[in-house]
Amino acid sequence: MLSRPLHIHPLVPQNQENPEIIVLDSRLTPANRYNTNIYWHSDVSFEPAPSSFSILKFDEIPEAGGDTVWSNGYQLYDDLAQPIKTLLEGLTATHSSDIFKIIQANTGRKTLAIYTNSVFTREIEGLSPNESKWILDYLNDLTSKRLEYQVRFKWAKHSVAIWDNRSSHHSAVPDFNPYNRRGFRVTVSGGFQSMTLTLALKQKHLKWLLWLSSPNRR
Repeated sequence: MLSRPLHIHPLVPQNQENPEIIVLDSRLTPANRYNTNIYWHSDVSFEPAPSSFSILKFDEIPEAGGDTVWSNGYQLYDDLAQPIKTLLEGLTATHSSDIFKIIQANTGRKTLAIYTNSVFTREIEGLSPNESKWILDYLNDLTSKRLEYQVRFKWAKHSVAIWDNRSSHHSAVPDFNPYNRRGFRVTVSGGFQSMTLTLALKQKHLKWLLWLSSPNRR
């Protein structure tokens, strides 16, 4: 797993000596203390080649609250009715700026998982805004409201969590004000490729093959 490169986040505060380590400190975002929303997401799904795994450790935890919850994307998909599965398997969605299939197969596995989230997934390609919103709201509701798909982790000091962003969604539970929590996260690259990146790589390979077969090269 760690033979893959670590992601360097473009926005979140980082450890100065090791930019791959991001710092999650509630004191750095004081406005979020009064935000009670739960933001279900997969880490850096906005990247052209988003993450596979994340590893998170907290060295400071609140006296109460501050848990993390995960939702199982495999189980969400498995329990869908077959007509819904058929519909979703042909759709792609924009995550901030890059396009991904809504249903993804994990590398090396035959199981499928839902790959949308309420933070980064903007719209479904080829559908009207209303149609796109209806489907995404439906999938986001499955993630957030179906407790049988979820696990909740109560942090202890120096405990570590490792999860697969390709098949799960997660969120912090914002119920620890006025206490603080501070943790450190690394994210391993090597998740799915966006449709944009896949097309770019195919074009690059095609140019390379054309160059190899060019009579001028001989």
